[in-house]
Amino acid sequence: QVTSAIEKKWHQYRLERADAVEPGKMALRFYVNKHGKIEDLEFLFKESNPLMEDFTIEAILKANIPPIPKDLLLILDKERLPMEYNIVIHP
Repeated sequence: QVTSAIEKKWHQYRLERADAVEPGKMALRFYVNKHGKIEDLEFLFKESNPLMEDFTIEAILKANIPPIPKDLLLILDKERLPMEYNIVIHP
């Protein structure tokens, strides 16, 4: 659900800012807390233009992520869900 919510927002921004989309790649790491909010967002690497990086961050922060079910957090023995998000744009 997390990835789907982010992808939905990312594709919306990609269409709105088509002039900023160029070949490149990036990987981000972040956590989703029990309320569905993003924490500690960081790039693991980025080989892309700054405008794509900006709308990718915006898509992650503004995605409509539901609260994380308590039973999932108990199974993982975590307070928040660790996530990685990767993007590759081919020429």
